[in-house]
Amino acid sequence: MQEPFYNNYNNPQGYYGGYYNQQMVEEMQRKSAYLAEAKNEKKEIRKYGNIIGLAITAFIAVQYAIVFIIQYSGKYNLYLNSNLFQYGVNAVGVSFFGVIIPFGIVALLLKKRYRGGEVVPFERVGALNTVLWLCFGMLWCIGANYATSAVIGLFKLFGYELTQSESLEPNSILSCLLYFIAISVMPAISEEFAMRCCALQLLRKHGKVFAVFAVSIVFGLLHGNVIQFVFAFLVGLVLAYITFKTDSILPAILIHGCNNAMSVVSSVVKLYAGSKASENVLVALYLIWAALGIVAAIWLIIKKQLRPLKEENSSKKNPYALTLGQKLSSFFFVPGMIFPVIYLIFLSVSTIKKV
Repeated sequence: MQEPFYNNYNNPQGYYGGYYNQQMVEEMQRKSAYLAEAKNEKKEIRKYGNIIGLAITAFIAVQYAIVFIIQYSGKYNLYLNSNLFQYGVNAVGVSFFGVIIPFGIVALLLKKRYRGGEVVPFERVGALNTVLWLCFGMLWCIGANYATSAVIGLFKLFGYELTQSESLEPNSILSCLLYFIAISVMPAISEEFAMRCCALQLLRKHGKVFAVFAVSIVFGLLHGNVIQFVFAFLVGLVLAYITFKTDSILPAILIHGCNNAMSVVSSVVKLYAGSKASENVLVALYLIWAALGIVAAIWLIIKKQLRPLKEENSSKKNPYALTLGQKLSSFFFVPGMIFPVIYLIFLSVSTIKKV
């Protein structure tokens, strides 16, 4: 009896042919599943981009509404000349209605999309670790300040000056208190709630590195000028990193508040002791925070806490997974995000002046 000849042509159900056909089908099914997973992830990132873009648009709209109300009510000159009124508008109007409310609505609408339904991460960090991360974050802020100064100097070399709007200086004890609240307390709470809670925690399941960069870019753009974009973007990186490392928003709020408080202290000292004393105090603060930050960084390295972020889904190896660039483009190049981003870029570019 003649033995059958096994191949894929005259015996497709034979041992070898069936085995390889089954293997091919399984491979195609895996590829299809991987591609579908990447497609769904891209779709979800685009959805989040649209929603966060709408929150940014609301932030812009609130500021225009505030300007309109002030002008319509005849209080524009009061806003320009009264530091108390200006601080109140910035603290309540911008920080609360412009930042907390729009991003709070995003978190409320998408609460089920957050890990465990948790919008605000608040794990117990411990006093020592909180202080260490605070000092390290302040060291990073000082570095970001010098990097921003380098960018300003680079623009000057090409004959351009980077400008930004300035708040009125405090001129009384009451105005110093309100200045501290408007510049240090409210921005630290509102912006960290919006950026490192509502936005960062929403995007984290699509990759912590992606979430850090996406939110930091948004954080920089919200400031509306090149100087603060550079600084806020760089600081945003470390605030997001520390939030992920500690799984708590507290260190980021403290770093943000202490960084802004240095400007407040400088202004208060300038009011009561003069410009020279103000400069000396600011230099002293920089040196103190830098020394503490270096010690904290060494301690965190020794304790193996200062390490790259570990992705939560790193066990899932999808060869067709979206790259960081694809995720960022999916997030930013959507209808809801394009308008506010273009507007904020235009606003930032308009602060560049020809010398």
